[in-house]
Amino acid sequence: MTQGKRRYTEQEKADIVDRLCMLVADGNTLTAACKEVGVSRLTVYAWRQQDASITKRLDIAWDQCLEVMADEVIEIIDKTHPGQIVTVEAGKNGKPTKTTTKISDMIEHRKLRAWGRLQLLSRISTRFANRHALTTPTDEPRPGTSSNDYTDAQLLHVIQHGTLPGEESMPNLEDMTHEPDHDSAP
Repeated sequence: MTQGKRRYTEQEKADIVDRLCMLVADGNTLTAACKEVGVSRLTVYAWRQQDASITKRLDIAWDQCLEVMADEVIEIIDKTHPGQIVTVEAGKNGKPTKTTTKISDMIEHRKLRAWGRLQLLSRISTRFANRHALTTPTDEPRPGTSSNDYTDAQLLHVIQHGTLPGEESMPNLEDMTHEPDHDSAP
């Protein structure tokens, strides 16, 4: 037996849309907001088609969500993110012989998180495509980084164009997060 569609009063609908707009404006996806409120996305889409004022309110909330996402990019870039890097060395028989752990800022992880959000922002809204353009004073790798790391200028090019300089397609994410080879002797 299938359930009938739930009918909402105009007041219930207005209250639900108010809560949805607050949740989306705070940075939640529409899916997460719908789950929190207890209404399906399909219902919300139907309401949008029936009522232009609901569409306008949710669009304004979405614009505020994009601002939240832009703020997150700045926070990701500015705030260090310490994490554990575990290296396991294998002996001649292939079994682990030595494990080292070090705590370090997860710079590559931060770059990837910021890059992903900037890509999403630039694709969703043209007003973010160039607004958050970054400049870099040098094309040289930062001191203390591996030669496998991308330069700031290369990352800037990826953020702005979606590709590394001279490439026609998206870079492989494994290449973007490549860790230096720990098997080679110093």
